[in-house]
Parts: sequence; C-alpha cells; structure tokens
Amino acid sequence: MPDTEVTWFDLYGTSSGLANNLARLMRQVRACGVMPAVRQTLRRVTRPKAAAGPPRSSPPAAIADHCSWLGDASEIERGDLTITPINLAAFMRDCGYPRRYYRAERRVRYALWHYAGFQLAELAPTDVVLDAGAQDGIWGDLARRRHGCDVYDADLQFPPGVHGRKIGCEIGSIPLDDTSLTCIVSFCAFNCFEGDADQAFLREARRLLAPGGRLVIAPLCIADEYINLYDPSILHHVDRLDERAQHIAWDGWGTNFGRWYDRQAFAERFLTAAAGLSVRIVHVHVHHATDGGVRDFYAAVCHKD
Repeated sequence: MPDTEVTWFDLYGTSSGLANNLARLMRQVRACGVMPAVRQTLRRVTRPKAAAGPPRSSPPAAIADHCSWLGDASEIERGDLTITPINLAAFMRDCGYPRRYYRAERRVRYALWHYAGFQLAELAPTDVVLDAGAQDGIWGDLARRRHGCDVYDADLQFPPGVHGRKIGCEIGSIPLDDTSLTCIVSFCAFNCFEGDADQAFLREARRLLAPGGRLVIAPLCIADEYINLYDPSILHHVDRLDERAQHIAWDGWGTNFGRWYDRQAFAERFLTAAAGLSVRIVHVHVHHATDGGVRDFYAAVCHKD
C-alpha cells in the first residue's frame, strides 16, 4: 500500500471510552492485583474535573516543540530516526498492539514512542531489560513476544518488592544487582519523575547496566525554556517543583507533573547524573505529523562504556 494511503486515523483503534476503560482495568488487575486496580480506577474516575481549560491533546502554547540550543550543543552526539505511517502500521499489526486501553490519538503517540524504543534499543533474545515506569507492562509484553528477551516491569504502583518480572519500587532504588541488565527503557515516564527522581534514576541506570548496555528514553522533553507543568487537581505539593523552572498549572491536563529541560537544566540535571554514560539525542521525525496533535519528538540513547 503506498505510504500516502495511510493516515494516523487508520491507526487510532477503538474510540469507545467504555471498552478502553475496561481494558485498562483488566491490565491493572493483572499487573497490580484486584484491590490496587480498583483503588486506582476509583481515584481516576472520582478526580475533580476542571470546569474549563485547554484541550488535553497537547501542552499549552507556552511549551513549544522548539529546542534551538541542541544544534549548538557540540558536546552532545545527535542522531535522527524517521517513522512513517506505513512503518508504524506494520509494527502495530505485527506485534498485536492493543486496540483497546489507549484511546484515539493517545494510542498513536504511545505506539510511536514504543516503536522508536524498539528501533533504538536494538534488542536481542539474550537481552535482560527493565522497563522503568512500566505502568501496566504493555511494552514489556511486546518485547517478550517480538524478541524473546527477559523483561522486568518496574513501577511504583506495583506491590513493593520483586514479584517474578514485576518490581514495585522507587525509581531511584531498584532492587536488582549491579550490572545485571543489558538495556533499560522508559516511555512517557522520565519526564514525569518529580523532584530529584530524574537524577536518581540516571545514577541507578548506570549502576544496573552492564558494560555496553544502553538506556533509551522516549520522549525526551527538551525545549528552549525550563518548565514544570502540573495539574493542580492532582499535584498538591507544588513546593517540590524545580526552583528555577517556570511553574505552569494546567487544569484538566490529567497528569500530575511534567518537566521540560532547557540547555542549562539538561546539563546540570541530566548530563551530570549520567556521567559514565555516553549520551546521544535522537530527533524522531514523524511523517504526516499533522493529524491528532502527533508530531516530532526527541529521544535519548545512553550507552555505558
């Protein structure tokens, strides 16, 4: 099929809120157990909704998809990856990407991040992988099916401790042995690590990775301005926001916290904590990126020397 015959709307899956919420609940039950899943669902459906606010499909105008400083950052290795609708459709079909759980344009965004993760991680059956901030373990399931590798799913929502391949823990204190992993991935999670958890995670990744191992983060939120975005109906301890960042409250966003690094913050927080890892920033070019708020993004690939 010619590339021009595929649109992002072909990839959206079901738009049924009921079907997606049921699928989400079932995955949470499998990941966390019945009562934690029920509590999490109740928190989500009873959370106060904003009376009015910006649309939830994209950040407010103050957060532009511009990172002009990257072109001048000679100390950072750069790369490019292009994803077309035909590539993405084939990936979603071949791996059996869930048609429920993610809804509409959110399904496309997550599929893009997950597909980029596979492309950049270059997994083999011998790999031992950790998905940090795994939520309900969708990417881990895909990795096991596609590549036959060993995958741990780590998330604070899981019961504390190591339970088979599920790990409940703080992201800066993962109960695995030094150099026990060959790959660590994080999808739409790293930018949500509050306080100093981003730096703690990078130091923990350096400890856990074997020599030659790699860390993949998608998306990597970098911009011309240093911003903390938060939904005040969820995040109440705003005193923990980054001191130098702009603090932007977005009622109805639906996510408690998000961090965009400017050049100084990236150097101070990311590169310093990632000492011992070689860092490459990849610009992911998304073809036909005009439908449904889907657009280009950045990813980070860090190798342990």
